[in-house]
Amino acid sequence: MRGNFTSKCTRFILMTTLVLFYPGSAETAVYKWKDEKGKFHFTDSPHKIPPKYREKSKIPGMESDRPHRFPRQPRKVKPEATPMVPVAPPKTEQEITSDKSNPPKPAIKKFRKQIAGVKVISVSLDAENIGFKLGARWNDRVKLSSKAPKNLTGTPEFEGSEQGFGFIKLGTREPREYWFALDILDNDAVQLYFDFNHNQDLSDDGPPVKNQGNGVYAAEIRIPFDQLFEKAGIEDDYKAWFFTNDSMWKKREVTYYSRTQWKGTIRLAGREFTFYLADSVDNDADPTNNGINIDLNKDGKINNKTEHFDTGEPIKYQGNKYPYEIMW
Repeated sequence: MRGNFTSKCTRFILMTTLVLFYPGSAETAVYKWKDEKGKFHFTDSPHKIPPKYREKSKIPGMESDRPHRFPRQPRKVKPEATPMVPVAPPKTEQEITSDKSNPPKPAIKKFRKQIAGVKVISVSLDAENIGFKLGARWNDRVKLSSKAPKNLTGTPEFEGSEQGFGFIKLGTREPREYWFALDILDNDAVQLYFDFNHNQDLSDDGPPVKNQGNGVYAAEIRIPFDQLFEKAGIEDDYKAWFFTNDSMWKKREVTYYSRTQWKGTIRLAGREFTFYLADSVDNDADPTNNGINIDLNKDGKINNKTEHFDTGEPIKYQGNKYPYEIMW
C-alpha cells in the first residue's frame, strides 16, 4: 500500500510540474538555466539570468537543444529631423501698399450703420433749408494772433493799427482751414476780412464785413456748399454767425455757430414725422455727422433726451430700432 501511495504521489507531482512549466500553458515564457553546481533554475524574465549563463539558457518544451538567444533591448531610434522650410521675410510697407492681390477695403463713412435684417432709412438732403430753428452750440474759441501766418499769400491794406489773425475748419475739401483777419480801427470798431474764395489770400475777397451786431463784433458769413464739399450738389450757402463779446475780446478770442439747418419728413411704423438736421456738434458745416432730430410727439419741439439720435445710433420708436443714414 505504501509503495502504491508513493508512486501515485510521484505521478501527481510530475503532472503538476508539467502543467506549471509547459510553455503553452501560460502567456509568458519560462527560462531554465543550470549553474556551476549543476542545479537548475527557472525564471520568467531572461534579464534575471546571470550574464555568464544566458547563452546556454533554454525554454522548457522546445524541440531544439540549441541555446536560446537572450533578447536584446530595443534600440532607441532618434526621430528624423523635420526639414527646414524657408520662411519669406516680412513685406515692407512699400510692398504691402503695392500688392494688388490684396487690395485695401474701401473706407466706410462714419455715419453709416447697417443692422442685419433691418431696412436702413435714407434721409436725403433734398430737405428744406429752414435757416435757424433749433438751438445751437458755440464752437471752441479761436485765439487770435497779432502776426499774419506765413501760409497766407496776400493781405489787404488794413485801415486799423492792430489786427488779429485766425482760422476755422469747415467742410471736407483740403485744406479745411478758412483764414480771417479782424481789423481793429482807431475808434475801436472792428471789421472782418474772410477768405471766402478759399485761396489763402485775404486781399481778393471784396470789402471787409462790417459789424452787424450790437456788441464788439458779430456778422453772418456765407460759403457755398459746393465749395465746402466735393459732391454736395446743393445750390445753397452754409451760414454761420461769427462773433465776439466783451469777455472774449479782452482775451482776443472769437467763436461762431452754424445757422444752417434742414427740415424734412420721415416715416416710422407707417406714420410720418418731421425731422431736423442741425450742424450743432462740431460746427464743421457738415449736416450728415450730427445725428437726427425727430418730432416724435408732434408738439413742434425737439426734446434732446428722447428725440435726438446721435450718428450711428438707431432711431428708437415704440420699442423698435430703425437704423438710418444721411446722404448728400
